[in-house]
This record gives sequence, C-alpha cells and structure tokens, in this order.
Amino acid sequence: MAAINNVRQLVDKMGGSYDAIAPKLKPGKFNQWKKRMLCYLAGMESYYLKCIKDGVFKPKIAEGDDKPESKWTPNERRVVVQNQRLKIIIVSCLPDDRMESVISCETAKAT
Repeated sequence: MAAINNVRQLVDKMGGSYDAIAPKLKPGKFNQWKKRMLCYLAGMESYYLKCIKDGVFKPKIAEGDDKPESKWTPNERRVVVQNQRLKIIIVSCLPDDRMESVISCETAKAT
C-alpha cells in the first residue's frame, strides 16, 4: 500500500481532539470566505448560526425580564458563552488590518 504524502491536512490536533481549521479571509474573496465560514460554523456548533442571525442569548424569567446571572442554569451559561467563542473564531480568521475594526464589537452578530 503506497503512502499518500500529498494529501492536505484538513484537521488540526489540539488537546487530544480534532478541530477543523477555520477558513482565513483573503483580500477580494469575502463571498467565498463567508460561505465557507458559515459551513464551518454550522459544523462546529449549530447554535453559532442562530447567534449570528438573532444576536446574543439572554436567559429570561417567566415574566420576560432578564434572569440574574446568579440564577442561570449550567445549560443557559453554556449558551451565553457561545457568543464570545464565536467572536474569537471570527476574529482569528481575519487579517490584521480587518481584525482591528471588529475586535471591539460587543457581539458576534455585530462583527
């Protein structure tokens, strides 16, 4: 059986698990990058696409008011932090000159 040396690496081993490598934005290729990025994000965590579309999840009490952070369930807390994780992924894919303009955005949706 012949060894295959020219196959591109599609995953990166990090901390004992495998994560797909996020696509990098190249000048003049935004539309292609956007399509790849949406596919990548959907594969990583389906909630990321909802976060981009609807904005940050805020736990609510029955009356519709924001729930105090001290009352969040573990699942609510996990969902809330997804926005920051998504922002980190997006910023890490941008060239330095573009990264500076989005790093100060408060939400992933704003990026």
